[in-house]
Amino acid sequence: MQYSIPVKSIFSDTSVFDPALTETIQSSNLEGVAMELVRSTGIRPNLKGYMYLVKVVSRCAEDQELLFPLRAGAYKIVSLECGVSVSCLERNIRTAIDQAFFSTPDQLRRYFAYPGDKPYASEFIAVLVDRLRQLYFENL
Repeated sequence: MQYSIPVKSIFSDTSVFDPALTETIQSSNLEGVAMELVRSTGIRPNLKGYMYLVKVVSRCAEDQELLFPLRAGAYKIVSLECGVSVSCLERNIRTAIDQAFFSTPDQLRRYFAYPGDKPYASEFIAVLVDRLRQLYFENL
């Protein structure tokens, strides 16, 4: 993989959504950048939902029309690529978000502007896609 991400900024106490973040990402691999972004939310890479999230976020960053509706857009494309049903993919993504929320709630909450319950999967994906587009496409 040929990408360089400032690892210290993603895995330190400061959020990757910090507007003062000055390091840039120079990458030719959108999925690699998506992996680092999803990992920074506290989702563990050993979960099936982790890889599904990476694929969904990177596909939606390439084509934002896949975001709405997720189930008929990005979920359908990724489920066909991975050979699973849409409901299985959706369940694994929800499980990954739940695990991250219950094991490290503060790490996941910092990505959202409001305190409260765990985010919906669509909301979580939309925020990650937005940030990925900012990080990746601004620096090409």
